[in-house]
Amino acid sequence: MQLLNALIEHLRRTVPALQEMPNRLSAQVDEGRIRFAPGASLSQGYAVTAALTLHAYDDTLDAVMLPLLAWLSRYQPELGPEPGLRFAWAFAGEAPADLRLWVPLEERVVARHDCASGEITLDHRQPAFAHETCPAEHWQLLLRDDSAGDEGYRLVAEWDGPLA
Repeated sequence: MQLLNALIEHLRRTVPALQEMPNRLSAQVDEGRIRFAPGASLSQGYAVTAALTLHAYDDTLDAVMLPLLAWLSRYQPELGPEPGLRFAWAFAGEAPADLRLWVPLEERVVARHDCASGEITLDHRQPAFAHETCPAEHWQLLLRDDSAGDEGYRLVAEWDGPLA
C-alpha cells in the first residue's frame, strides 16, 4: 500500500526518536478489505487498519501523535472519531516500552481499460486535501514542562510543513 508507505516515511522524518533510528518503527496489516462496486470497472479501494509499533519508545506521546494527526488531516481527512485511532503502550518500569498504534487507512485505486490495446492501467490515489489555515514551512511542537527553565516549554518534535 502506497499510502501506508507514505505514512511510515512521514513518521520516520518527523518523530525525533525515529530520525536517528528509523528501524525502530515497524508496521503490519493483519486484515484488510477491498471496497469495489460490482460491474465493468476494476477500480477499488484498499481499507486497512495499519498496526504500527515504535520499539523501545521512551519519549512523550505528543511527539508521535501531533505529526500523525497532521498527516492524517491532510491525507485521510474523512477519518472520524470512530473507529478513530487506538494505541497501547506497555510500560516496563523505567525501561523504554513499545508503543503500538492502530491507524485506519483507505487508498483508492483507479483502473482504466484500453479495449484496443488490452491494457489496464492502475493509479493509486493519495490525494492531499488542502486545509492549512496556517501554512508554515517548518513546525515545532513545544510541550509545557516546568523543568524547562524560564520558557516553561521544551521542544519535543519538529518537521517541515506541506509547503516546505
